Amino acid sequence: MHPRPLHRWKSFWLGVFVVVFIGWAWARSNSHWDILALCWNTHGDVLGFDHSGSMAALSWGRDSGGRPMGFRLGHYAQNGPEKWFPSPVSGTHNANGFGYMGIAHWFLILLFLLPWTTWLVWRSRRMKLLAPGTAGPQTGPSGP
Repeated sequence: MHPRPLHRWKSFWLGVFVVVFIGWAWARSNSHWDILALCWNTHGDVLGFDHSGSMAALSWGRDSGGRPMGFRLGHYAQNGPEKWFPSPVSGTHNANGFGYMGIAHWFLILLFLLPWTTWLVWRSRRMKLLAPGTAGPQTGPSGP
């Protein structure tokens, strides 16, 4: 009995979903700037996640507005398209306590594709070896 084909594996379709989602976010980040910010105390400390300019970024710092705790969502249209292939990782930190660390969407896809593809190949080979009737010649006494 042969193992199921690749297109019937849940792990294959989950990986396809992840790659398509990151690709969609990459294309969207060239024309939009989406922000999710969390204020975690009344002193205005902010932790934010955004994606724009083909980068997914984490930022932190102080919000001088002193807004109360909670989430803030923002969405802005950008004026023009950004570079499709920026540097893989970028970051800044200044004396005011503001920091920013970004990773390019193309690099995220690559970081996902390498282990996912390796795992699919390994699993396929392992299932073929373990499947009854596909492990090679049977050893044992031959009948008359």
